[in-house]
Formats: sequence, C-alpha cells, structure tokens
Amino acid sequence: MRRRLLAATVLLLVLTACAPGPEDPQSPLRTPTPGSPTPTAASSTVDPSQASSVTLQLWLPAELGPSSSQPGAAVLTQQLDQFVASSAAARVDVTMKADLGEESLLSFLVAASSAAPSVLPDLAAISSADLKTAFDAGLLQPLDGLLAQERLDDQFDFAAQLTTIEGEQVAFVLGAEILHAAYRPARVASPPVSWTLVLSGRVSYLFPAAGQDGQVNEATLLQYLAAGGELTDTEGNAFFDAEPFADVLDFYRACVVRGAVAPATVLAIEDADDAWDRFVAGEGALSVVHSRRYWLEADESMAPVQLPTRDGSPSSLASGWVIILITDSPTRQAAAKALIEWLTEPGVHAAWTSASGYLPATNEGLAGWDVSAGDRTVLRALLESAAPRPAVAATTLKAMQEALEAVLQGEESPAEAAEKALQPAEP
Repeated sequence: MRRRLLAATVLLLVLTACAPGPEDPQSPLRTPTPGSPTPTAASSTVDPSQASSVTLQLWLPAELGPSSSQPGAAVLTQQLDQFVASSAAARVDVTMKADLGEESLLSFLVAASSAAPSVLPDLAAISSADLKTAFDAGLLQPLDGLLAQERLDDQFDFAAQLTTIEGEQVAFVLGAEILHAAYRPARVASPPVSWTLVLSGRVSYLFPAAGQDGQVNEATLLQYLAAGGELTDTEGNAFFDAEPFADVLDFYRACVVRGAVAPATVLAIEDADDAWDRFVAGEGALSVVHSRRYWLEADESMAPVQLPTRDGSPSSLASGWVIILITDSPTRQAAAKALIEWLTEPGVHAAWTSASGYLPATNEGLAGWDVSAGDRTVLRALLESAAPRPAVAATTLKAMQEALEAVLQGEESPAEAAEKALQPAEP
C-alpha cells in the first residue's frame, strides 16, 4: 500500500512538472550587483526559422529563469524572445524548477524518465555536477553530429571534457565558474602567480582553511593537483600522493613564517565567498575568489590572477550550467538544435555570460567580452588550463583537512602531516 501511494505521488509530481507557469520555487537567491551591465546580443548567424511551427518545452533552474532577480536572467529572457521573434512560428515555453532538493529540476527529470516520459521537456539546463546522473537515467541525446562542428571545435577543452560521457558530447556549457584569485596592484608589485612571488613579496594571502563538513576546500585541492598530485592510479583506483601534498603544506608553513598567512585568520575562513568578503572589506593583498563574484563585483583597485602555484603555471577547476537535449523526435530535435545554436552563438553567448558573471565556454564567446587586454589574457589562460572538478573520496578530503590544520597550527611538520593524510587512501 505504501509503495503504491509513493508511486502515485511521484507520478503526480511529474505531471505537475509539465504545467506551464509554476510559481517560483522557494530557494535562496543571491542579490545581484546594482548596475550590473546588461549587454544586448550580437546579431546571430543561426537561422531560427528552421524551428518554425514547434513549441519547445525548456526547463530552467530558478536562478536562470525569467522571474529570477539574478544578474543575466533578464538578458537570457531577451535572447529567448529574440529567438522566437526571428522564427516564423516557433515558441519557447519556459518552466522554472528549484535548483536543489526533492523538487529540483533534476529530480523531476529523473522521475519523469521512468514514470511519465511524455511530460519530459525538449531541453533543460542543469548543473554540470548533475550531468552523469541525467546520463545514467537515459535522459540525454548526443550533440555530436547535431550541432555545427565549428561550434563544437570552438569550445575550450574543459567545456568539451565537462560535457562528454563515454565518448559522446551530451551537453553544451552555457556558462562556467572557476576558482581563481584577486590581488591589489597598489600593494603587490607584480601578479603573484607563483609560491615564490607570494613568499618573496610577503603578500598577505587569504584562502579558506576552515574546511567544510570537515573536508578540505577546493583551493587546497587545486594546489595539490597543480603540484602534480594525482587522485587515481593508472587503473582508475583511488590514489593519493603524499609528496606533492607535503610541498603544498610546506608552502603554507612558509607563508606563516614569512607573515603572508595568519593561521587564525585563514582557519576562520570557510569558503571562497568568505575570503572574498574579507578582501572586499579591505583585508589581505591576495585572495581566493569564485570567478562569478569577481567578474560581477570587483572594482578598479583589484585585478584578476590565477591561484599561485608551485611553478607559476595556471591551473583551475571548472563547473557550470549546461544545456541538454532530451527529445528524441527528429522534428523537435531540429527546433531544439536551432535554439541551442542560437544560445551558443558567439555574440549571444558573450552577452549572457558577461551579464551573468559566468565565464564563456568558447573562444569566440570570450572574444566578445568587453574587458581590458590584460584581463582577457588572464581569463584565456585560466580557461585554457581549466579541468572539470574531479570527484574525490570524502575520506581523502577529510584527511587533507586534518593535515592542513595540523601544519597551520604548528602541531606537525608538512612531511608528517602529509604522510598521515596518505593512510585513508591506502587499501
């Protein structure tokens, strides 16, 4: 009886998902920056007229939907309107769903795929972190051979890697987010791209060291990977290398000795947003920052830079919003193809990403950003060096956090702490 009631409830939720114009879900939204630019899309080379006589069903997360107050939401709405206006009879019906939780967009998609596939939308935008789940549910149609090859070839490597599963590209990145740093040129002579430059300049460095749920933050994980650390062995098994992690911990220890890092300060910083808030308030000369917050909120006293790495080479981890094709109808796929190519056309892609603060996934999209030559160079280096955020065992992240705290608090040497962190990863 309980199983039958649960099945009926799931079916009712799925059928409700296809109703037009639902009320906005109650999910927290960040406040947009006053005066954020609202660029207009460049004229598109895509011909939306091929999508005529079709009403496409598009599901969007609350953050991106027409009713959202987030930066870029109005621009996306304008772009969808322009697509419809350029087509003889095409329409796009947009349904907004919660970003997270039991009633999230992904939850509805997965439930509908088995309980009521007829109510599935033609397209949807989801987090790149949810892409594998959608793939495993059999929701995704491949984009290889559907989208123009020149559009696929224009992607940065991370974008293609992020959206490719089992050798097929099954999504396209609408906007990306990475972790990088910001510094104050008035206080730092040259961009602090390496550990040596941070230490020699005694650059006051803010990074999250408090950990989240007892796990090390992405800033330190990225340092480990940039120092040559691996997370899997040649056979794909979980792996952890103590030597590069010891190098990272030794850098942090040296920062404490040189006065570049105050242990009490960084151990109170939980995430990159916390570090950025302190930086904006005047603390530090160098800070970790999520790309979206930097490109929406930075002022003229700040400049972007990669996270400082051991050898000065840029390194970053990427995630983002991706658009997926769900319909398997050839007629509807043709219309959906036209919409995807419209939204990823360089001028359109540049307009929405620059307005929303997300980073472009293509070279031509970046070319459309109105930024200084110096900022464009930094952005290109970051996007060209980016890789998808890896999945890491919680035990490994917790062991890394314990080691980080031990070194910052002077309880263990970098080598000792790194060796202890190695133990959970060993079989």
